[in-house]
Amino acid sequence: MVRRGFRPPGNPRATKRRASSAQRRSANHRVRRDRRIKSHHEHRAHPGEWMLRHIPVRISRSGSRSGRKTAARTWLRKNTSGWRTERQAHRGIRRGNSPLEYTRRRISGKTLVFSTSNGTKTLSAAKNCGEIFTAAFVNITAVAERVAAILNKEPSRPFLIACSGREGAYCEEDAVGAGALLHILSENLENLDFSDSARATLHIAKRAEQNLRKMLFHSWWGKHLSDLGLEDDISFCAQKDITSVVPKMENDAIKAI
Repeated sequence: MVRRGFRPPGNPRATKRRASSAQRRSANHRVRRDRRIKSHHEHRAHPGEWMLRHIPVRISRSGSRSGRKTAARTWLRKNTSGWRTERQAHRGIRRGNSPLEYTRRRISGKTLVFSTSNGTKTLSAAKNCGEIFTAAFVNITAVAERVAAILNKEPSRPFLIACSGREGAYCEEDAVGAGALLHILSENLENLDFSDSARATLHIAKRAEQNLRKMLFHSWWGKHLSDLGLEDDISFCAQKDITSVVPKMENDAIKAI
């Protein structure tokens, strides 16, 4: 006996239940999310397109697209080195993600075009914020001392640490680096007024600094790089104060001071 209105599974005439407003909103959210993911991966798959549109080569506007791209790549080969992605260089780009690839012999005297998935966005967003320095564990004391010298002259000047994070989310090693920087500043300056987030990084860094290498290897990104076979890169980045170079951003370029 079949109940009235019953439709067996798979019956093309089966009556579809009307989706609730919450279900429709969820479906629309998934569509928008999938579009963002697709756009993101398309951009990551062809990162050179943006760079080729900004290379300073002189070529007639009537020239073909392939001609402009060829001229741009020729300029890149002669004048630059590197395009950073998650691990390896893209086709036509000479260097990849590893800091060990960028030796003085390879990059001395060249303009380094270096784009990252997180740091580049942060620097672009902060470009109008005044003096901008970039810091890592390898030069953290040098950067802290430079900042301390500026704040000694202008005690009321606001100071911001921008953690690039990972894909717009929290990143443990960035928080540890920020805390380490603040710790050095607190030893060189008096009456510093820290925000709650700054105090949180100080507490995080206090424990992690005891073994930076271990912290980096156990972080999410450290595990990811280990899976890619980049353990040597992690060990290199875990070194503290191996250089006194202070990179400063000026006119959309980072230069050593």
